[in-house]
Amino acid sequence: MATRIVVPDAGQTTDELLLAKWHVSVGDEVEVGDFLCDIETDKAVAELESYVAGHVLRLMAEAGDTITTGQTLLWIGEPGEAIPDEPVEVAPPEAPSPAPSPERADASPPGGLASPAARSLARERGVDLAMLAGTGPDGCVVKRDVAAASADAAASGACVPLSPMRRAIAARLQQSVREAPHFYVAIDADMTHAFAAREAAASKVTINDLLVKAVADTLARFPQLNCRLEGDTLRHLPEVNVGIAVGL
Repeated sequence: MATRIVVPDAGQTTDELLLAKWHVSVGDEVEVGDFLCDIETDKAVAELESYVAGHVLRLMAEAGDTITTGQTLLWIGEPGEAIPDEPVEVAPPEAPSPAPSPERADASPPGGLASPAARSLARERGVDLAMLAGTGPDGCVVKRDVAAASADAAASGACVPLSPMRRAIAARLQQSVREAPHFYVAIDADMTHAFAAREAAASKVTINDLLVKAVADTLARFPQLNCRLEGDTLRHLPEVNVGIAVGL
C-alpha cells in the first residue's frame, strides 16, 4: 500500500512553511533516511527524511509552494501502485464580484504564443506574459523575453516576497521595538582579564562568547533586570536566556 508523506509538525511558531527544494523526482527509488526535500520554517531550513523505502509515485507540491503542517507532500510505494484518493474540500460558492479578476502571470501574450519554457519561467518570476512582445518565430514569447523582462523589473526595484523565516524575524524585531524600552549606553571596559581567560581556555572561545557569559552572569546577579513586561505586570523569569540577533 502506498505511503503518504506529510509535512511534519516540527514545533515551529507558524503553520505556514515553504517547500524550498525537492531532492527526488517521480520514479526515484528511496531508502529509509534518504532526504526527500528541504522545508523552510520561520527559523531554519530543515531536510525531510523518508521513513519508508520504495519509489516516488507522485509529488503533490512544487518547489516554491507555501505548504502547511499535515499537508500531503508525496506518495511512496511500489512502481505502478495505485494512490488512494484524498478527500477534496469544496468551498461554498461565492457571490459574484463586479471587480475584474486579477491577471495571471502566465496569461497569454498579445500574439497568443509563448513557449513552455517561457511560461514556466514567467510563473517562477511573476512576469505577465500579456505585457511582453515576443521575439521568437511569429511573435512567440520565448525564455529570453521573460528573462529580460524580469531583469528590467529587478533593476527598477521589484518587490520580492519574504520567506517565512524572514517574515518571522521582521515580526519579532518590530514587536521588540514596540514593547521593549530601548536605551543605549557607551562605556570603556578593561578587557585584559577577558583576553587572558580566552587564551587560557582549552577550546576556542570568542569575544562574543565572553560577552554573552558576562550578560548572563549579570542577569543572575541582578534578577530585577531579568524581567519581561506583560501588560500591566512585570514577570520575573526563573531562568536566564540570552538571545542574539544575527543578520542573514
